[in-house]
Amino acid sequence: MNNPRSAGVNKVGSALRDNGYFIYSVLHPHITARKLLEGWVRDEAGEKRFWPLDDYLDDGPRDLQVTPDKKAVIYHRSMSSAVNGLIQAGLTLDQIIEPTCSPEGLILQPHQVVEIRRPTFIIFKSQKLVR
Repeated sequence: MNNPRSAGVNKVGSALRDNGYFIYSVLHPHITARKLLEGWVRDEAGEKRFWPLDDYLDDGPRDLQVTPDKKAVIYHRSMSSAVNGLIQAGLTLDQIIEPTCSPEGLILQPHQVVEIRRPTFIIFKSQKLVR
C-alpha cells in the first residue's frame, strides 16, 4: 500500500511495546468512498432515502466540505486496505466496532437516527503480540 497512512501505522507498530494495543477511530469507509461527498440521496419530500456508495476500492484523498467556505482533505481507505495495513505493521486485529446510538441517546438526540442506518465511524482495536 502506498499511502501516507501506511507509514504512520508502520511507525505505530514498531513503536508499540509487546502486547500493547493500538486503537484508532476513523470515518467509516462507506462514508469516505465517493470522490464527491454530497451526502444522502433524498426523495422529492427531502427525506433521506439511501447513502450511495461509489469509488470504494479507489484509495486516496477526498475533499470534504466542512462548512460552506471550508474544505478538509480526508484519506479514503477500503476496509481491506485498513485491515491489511494493520497486519503488515505486525499487529493482530482484535476487534472492529461500528458505533451507533443507544435508544436512550436517540431520545436526547433524535436526529442521530441516521447512525442506525449507517454508522459514521469505525474503530479498530489491534495488538502487537509477542512472537
